[in-house]
Amino acid sequence: MRCIITLDFDTSLVLPLNYNKILQGFIYRNIADRDLAEFVHDRGFSYGKRNFKMFTYSRLLGQYTIDKRSKKIIYKPPVQLVVSSCYEDFFIDLSVTLLKKKVEIAGTECCVSKMNILVEEPKGIQKIKMLSPVTAYSTLNNGKTVYYSPDDYNFKRIIKENIIKKYIAFFKEEPPGMDFEIECSNNKFKKVVTNYDGFIIEGWMGSFFLKGNTNMIKLAYDTGIGGKNSQGFGCFELI
Repeated sequence: MRCIITLDFDTSLVLPLNYNKILQGFIYRNIADRDLAEFVHDRGFSYGKRNFKMFTYSRLLGQYTIDKRSKKIIYKPPVQLVVSSCYEDFFIDLSVTLLKKKVEIAGTECCVSKMNILVEEPKGIQKIKMLSPVTAYSTLNNGKTVYYSPDDYNFKRIIKENIIKKYIAFFKEEPPGMDFEIECSNNKFKKVVTNYDGFIIEGWMGSFFLKGNTNMIKLAYDTGIGGKNSQGFGCFELI
């Protein structure tokens, strides 16, 4: 399930360059059912020691300028935000709540001028374009985090393992086939370094091919690929 939220506001929306957490907070604040919000925020769906929130979102889409001196990004109205989830209760609550009231992002009052619900079914071989960076990483025994680039085998391995774990966590059963691959569509990737709440996260923008089980590709479409989806990573569109 996916919605494209169009947000309108007066003059401009000024945000820090690293605004992922602001958008995450915006989403959580607009879940009306507080028990549901607490479940998604604090627990989610478990696989071993991992907890998956089962949603992802894009960067803000629209016209902007960057003020390098103040390290701010300045958006002109309107902007769009893509929010995607396989968790129906979360998706419906958020969608209905946003249509009922004015909202606020970083102190700027906004109104939801339009909301488009997308119903798309990915194919078994599907080209995708990232709407927020995809990140794949390992945490070593010493606590150090190692990030992998798209041309590294571990990048592909970790993304496949991640979607299998998410499938089991949400559906409580193994997927009907483990066939899932991510492949580079070209070598034109842009590395994006994000400071999220004091932690440095490395991700990549660009285009890929997803191949394999359509159920897992659909779950990836709904919840994102790679890690840290609920922090604004791994959202993509079908192309």
